[in-house]
Amino acid sequence: MKLDTDTVKQISDGVNSLLNDYSPEIEEAAATEGNVSISLPVKLEEDGPNTNIKIGISFVKTKIKDEVNIVASPQQELFEE
Repeated sequence: MKLDTDTVKQISDGVNSLLNDYSPEIEEAAATEGNVSISLPVKLEEDGPNTNIKIGISFVKTKIKDEVNIVASPQQELFEE
């Protein structure tokens, strides 16, 4: 597989498109959480003379943190011997 300038440009354009598409949600997440981490995985796959490019995006709009506290106390056995 050859990573030529055309392929790099197509990857760059795809990343740019995803960031533009999701910019309102990204800005909202950054405003709500104070920061945002964005993952942009790029997968290249040879298909004969062509290279298939798959670009993804993932980020968390809101951080969810929860906790449950439970106190377990000894209980009567269910079955008697």
